[in-house]
Amino acid sequence: MNLLDGFQQIYEEIPYILSGVKVTLGYALITMLFSLCGGTFLAIIRLSNSKMLQIIGGFYLSIFRGTPLLLQLSIVYFAVPQMLNVRMSPFMAGIIAFSMNSSAYVSEIIRSGVQSISNGQFEIAKVFGCSRFQIMKDIILPQGIRNALPALVNEMVDLIKESAIISVIGEEDLLRRANAVASEHFLYLEPLLVAGVCYYFLIMVMSGIAKLIEEAIMLEVKDLCCKFGTNNVLNGVSFSVDDGQIATIIGKSGAGKTTIIRILCGLEKSSSGTVLVDGRKIKKGDFGLVPQGYNLFDNMTVLKNVTYALCAVKRLQRTDAEQIAIDMLSQFGLKNKADEYPSKLSGGQKQRVAIARTLVMEPKILLFDEPTSALDPEMTSDVVEMIKNVAKRGIGVVIISHDLVMTRKVSNKILFLDGGVIIEDSPMDKFFKSPDTEFAKNFLKKAGCI
Repeated sequence: MNLLDGFQQIYEEIPYILSGVKVTLGYALITMLFSLCGGTFLAIIRLSNSKMLQIIGGFYLSIFRGTPLLLQLSIVYFAVPQMLNVRMSPFMAGIIAFSMNSSAYVSEIIRSGVQSISNGQFEIAKVFGCSRFQIMKDIILPQGIRNALPALVNEMVDLIKESAIISVIGEEDLLRRANAVASEHFLYLEPLLVAGVCYYFLIMVMSGIAKLIEEAIMLEVKDLCCKFGTNNVLNGVSFSVDDGQIATIIGKSGAGKTTIIRILCGLEKSSSGTVLVDGRKIKKGDFGLVPQGYNLFDNMTVLKNVTYALCAVKRLQRTDAEQIAIDMLSQFGLKNKADEYPSKLSGGQKQRVAIARTLVMEPKILLFDEPTSALDPEMTSDVVEMIKNVAKRGIGVVIISHDLVMTRKVSNKILFLDGGVIIEDSPMDKFFKSPDTEFAKNFLKKAGCI
């Protein structure tokens, strides 16, 4: 009998096999939910100052990571009900065993994510009088889990693969149903191929989700430090910016805002720390900068300003570069200014040329240094709309600004910098309505924002 004949023979059984996908996926999802709760609790125990709690957490991890999952499942399903004289369904036993096992691995993933957060954030919050519980709940854990998201999705992929083990205790999952069809028809390859394709599809979907999550975190800055002589300007700055997100860095003068921008675009070097774009090390062209003074080339026309880097860096032919430039200038309402020199432009027009000049280079992240300084309220509104339109292109935006009115209108995310450390990393609405630190509250009160 050839393979095609075999599939024809089990054709009517395929829906029965496929119905096992719901069981397999349900196991993985429910287990992941419990594992996140248990893993977070274990991670907190492992990170506590109590030696006893650390020992208990370490012992749990050594047991569940050091013994086979099949052994743990057998103990939960066979031994525990016998000891307690109770009945336990295969479904319940599977969820308990898988959750206890997976929690051990999830806890280490979350712990690694938490440990990637700069200790400076913990210390500054402690100085403000926050309790350890508040610091972990409001500042450290949210960032740690966010950093660990790709690894957590990969753990979900592993759970889908490992869920096949539950078939040994009689649960009607994907593999058990495939084996039942195989035994009934005395055909093993065809049903198992169907199950294999289903497992492969589920795993590819979850792997795709993991990849999307990794790529969504477009910019990731970890523990960035910078020293000029004996002056520590940045003391472990960490933050992330998502695809299309607008993050504004605010703080007092001298807090280190401009230094962050200059390091990101390569004008200064950091003393230590990591900057990643799309999960990899930065490379030339990842960042574009719109400086405070716009810095247009005064000896070149608007068109030449926009085409210069396209020709000099990207090596485009002049005609191709000019077409790209004209298209971009048209989007900013500047096509009729293509042959003008910067000295003939207004401040708002210069800024739009500077943005157009940067966008034609297709940066991943666009940096703005005080984009509304010296602009009137009407021009400020125009700038806000321009920045929002830039973000709609899928470009991450980082702004440094003292203009809190503009910041409130344009930002999704606020990074509050003080003493070279990000002391608040919050959604815009939350920051302006209920900042976490007293320092930020006083800052906003003095600025008349609350």
